Amino acid sequence: MIQLGNQKLGRTIWHWSIPAITTCPGATPTCILTCYATRGRYIMPGVDESLTLRFRLARQEGFAAWLLCQLRTHGVQLLRLHAAGDFYDVPYTRAWLEVVRKLPGTTFFGYTRSWRVPELLPLLEELAALPNMRLFWSEDKDTGPSPATPDALRCYLSISDDDVPSRPQHLVFRNNPRTTRKKVGGSLVCPHEQLQPYKPTCDACRLCFTQQGWDHLRRQAQRKSCPPQPVPVAPPG
Repeated sequence: MIQLGNQKLGRTIWHWSIPAITTCPGATPTCILTCYATRGRYIMPGVDESLTLRFRLARQEGFAAWLLCQLRTHGVQLLRLHAAGDFYDVPYTRAWLEVVRKLPGTTFFGYTRSWRVPELLPLLEELAALPNMRLFWSEDKDTGPSPATPDALRCYLSISDDDVPSRPQHLVFRNNPRTTRKKVGGSLVCPHEQLQPYKPTCDACRLCFTQQGWDHLRRQAQRKSCPPQPVPVAPPG
C-alpha cells in the first residue's frame, strides 16, 4: 500500500497517495487544470484501483494503527505524503498526526492546499510543528496568500513563464516547463524543474525534507523579501 520510489522522487523515498481532486478540498481551478495526478500513469487501471483502495482503507476505523504497522514493517525512514491527493477531512488529518507523532525516527514531507479549509488549518499547523514533519503550504494564482505559519514553508505552482508569485516563495514548481529557469520572480525553482543539464531526483536534491535544505530555502526567501538597499543622498550643500 505504501510504495517505494518513482521517476521524480528517486529510488529511496517511500510515498503514499490517494485519488486526486476528490480528496483535495483546497483545490483551485489552476491546480485542477494542471494536476499531473489526473493523467499519465495515474489513470492506468492498476494505478487507479490502487489509489481507490488506499482511499477506502483511509476511511476505515483503525487506519492509523494499520498504517503505523505498514511503515514499521517496511522500515520506512522517509515518506512523501500525497504524491496524489491531500488531507481531505478532520479524521484523516488526525490519523496522520497520530502516525507522525508515533514515528519520530521517520521524516515525512508534503505539500498541501488544505490550509484553505478552516477546520483543517489548526490540525495542519499542529502537524507542521512536529519535528519530523516538513510541510509546505501550496499556493497558486487562485489561492490567495497562505497563513504565516512559523513551522511551514510556502511553495508556488507557476503554470507559465508569465505566472510569477506576488510575494517571495521558498520554492516554485513549474507546470510542464519548457525554458531553463533557476528562479521565478526571484524565488528558487525546484531543481528537478529548472531544465538544467542535470535533473536531480528528490532523494539527490534533499531540499524539501532535510534541516539543511530548509535552512537554505528560508535564507533565500529572506533575501528575496528584503527591501532594496537605500541609495545614499548627498547632504544639501
